[in-house]
Amino acid sequence: VPPASWRVHPLAQAVAVITGGIKALIRFTLAEDRWNSGLASLHQLYHPAILRLLYQVVQSAPQGGARCILNAEPPGFADVLPLLLGMGFDGFTQDPTMILRSRQIISCCRFDEWEQKAAELLKISSSEAMAKQLARQSEETVKIPAG
Repeated sequence: VPPASWRVHPLAQAVAVITGGIKALIRFTLAEDRWNSGLASLHQLYHPAILRLLYQVVQSAPQGGARCILNAEPPGFADVLPLLLGMGFDGFTQDPTMILRSRQIISCCRFDEWEQKAAELLKISSSEAMAKQLARQSEETVKIPAG
């Protein structure tokens, strides 16, 4: 596990912004080797350990006085974006081709509602159940055409 993920509060006291990449966090936390195709199934954005670790980071950063920005470009990001907003991320960096879709999703989200949903969703214990629940919740929240 990336050591900085466990020590966010002291780091947040020394910096204004904490940024992190979701791909690297997945790779290091789940011991996924991007050059070993046999381990590709471990690269799961919806893995409960990854989402809980992200939640821990985003909750600790403001306590130290820092904003928390996530570099997020993985497949499936549209479904998990409302959850990440509910967790409390201050912003996202991403490929320019994804910005319009992300803005559309954000405009459909009620932050207070997703803050409550985040607490419930983080109790889910399997990647499959998390992916299914996020897709359902996202579909209910975001009423815009895909594209």
